[in-house]
Amino acid sequence: MADLLLAGLGNIGLPLADDVARLPGIRSLILVDPDNFEPSNVSGQPITPGCAGLAKVDVARDRIKEINPALVVEAWKSELQALPRGLFRGRIVISALDNLVARAALSEICFSVRSEFWLDTGVRPDGRIIRVSAISPRTPEAACLCCGWSKEWDALSTQYSCDGSSKRAPTRSPAYLGALCAAVAAHLLECHLSRTLGPRTEVVQQMISLASDKTWKTIIRRNPGCRCSHQSLEIEELGASASACTLRDLGREHATLLVPGLPLVRRLGCSCGAERSLLFVAARLKAEQLRCTICSELMRYGAVDLLDEVQLSLSALDEEFGPETHALTLAALGIADRDIVRLGDHRYFDVGAGPTTGRR
Repeated sequence: MADLLLAGLGNIGLPLADDVARLPGIRSLILVDPDNFEPSNVSGQPITPGCAGLAKVDVARDRIKEINPALVVEAWKSELQALPRGLFRGRIVISALDNLVARAALSEICFSVRSEFWLDTGVRPDGRIIRVSAISPRTPEAACLCCGWSKEWDALSTQYSCDGSSKRAPTRSPAYLGALCAAVAAHLLECHLSRTLGPRTEVVQQMISLASDKTWKTIIRRNPGCRCSHQSLEIEELGASASACTLRDLGREHATLLVPGLPLVRRLGCSCGAERSLLFVAARLKAEQLRCTICSELMRYGAVDLLDEVQLSLSALDEEFGPETHALTLAALGIADRDIVRLGDHRYFDVGAGPTTGRR
């Protein structure tokens, strides 16, 4: 029985969630998307106007439970990069994301924890083109999706306005194109589950253009200049949950603490001049934590306020944050069960490995 994670529940991801719910051999499914449906989504996604304002993960979860009540489903209303990395261990990952930055982050995640298999999907409304890429993160010397990108990939999916702001460009894809892409991805997933689609060192991309009535396949090989490190981590079980493990406990055996891809904030500042010291995962700060107690505006942090690595010696904690930090648990720092942490220079641990902790 397979465990899956589906990231992105829009034009492709929502119909794909329905398809996955009907496939045999799937034990559990994690749904990931940070957004709510908007009225404009009705034209490009298989939803009704009544879905507007609802969380995408909640709508998808409810649909799946109607199709297959036996399937274990978890809904995570979260940015992909803020998820505990341990959720990707041993899972088949399917992504239906709308920008290259998120895909690059997912590539690094899947390779670091050796995800079982990764299907990445995409559409191009001009030419009515769909793409499904099959990637094998567990295979030695395997290529990743980023191996086929140009050096300027991080600017390719960004729109710039006259006021200097930028945002990710929407695909504006018709609903039928996303449904076609989802169907091809479901077919390749079924082939993987039946072992007729084996692991490869190359990325294999299935492409269809409805406008030109063409179907073709492309191959991406490992690129030595790829920005993805392709690094696979040797991960141990920590043997303690995030709510039970304190910095004092960790400091007895390890000199430093690091959460790959998730720096911690050590200081917040407000435009009114107020400052606040804290120690928390930046990507998981909530609005109430950012609210200034003086003027009620949201506080900010800059690059100098971030820590990639925390020194765990009691003297270092005293100097930087005060003795009260000795008793802080990992959970109090915003570190969750199933996060992968590095302790010391080389050892990686899965915190509280076991049942995941998403909303069911």
